[in-house]
Amino acid sequence: MKIGNSHSGAEELEIMYQLGIDIFGMIKTHLSWTHEVRTTLAAMITIKFDYGSLVTSSARHNEEGYLPSGTAMIAMGRFAGCIMKRFADSMYRYTYMKLRGKYGNDVIIITIYRVYQKTGVKTGPDTAYSQQYVEP
Repeated sequence: MKIGNSHSGAEELEIMYQLGIDIFGMIKTHLSWTHEVRTTLAAMITIKFDYGSLVTSSARHNEEGYLPSGTAMIAMGRFAGCIMKRFADSMYRYTYMKLRGKYGNDVIIITIYRVYQKTGVKTGPDTAYSQQYVEP
């Protein structure tokens, strides 16, 4: 997604519309999901689909504005109306939505970003791997 663009997410929404996608999960959005960005995207969702919902998680950025990772989920139409809970992990590894299903069978849809790093490869201090590494 384009950082600093007031229309961040417009291309993704257009793809959802063209392909008839009801729930769309994204990883590595590299976007600072500020209140302003979420509000703008929510307004674009409403314009494009009449009704929708989103949940986002942001990475921490460094002085240069680099944002490793980040996840987001967008639900449209009737599926957005079934959402019982939305959650974003504070370490921006996953987001999920719990939807009310038929006959009391709820559905949880999870978008996960798994940080991958080969053993022995040096990483910088601002990479997603370094930010999420925990000493054994």
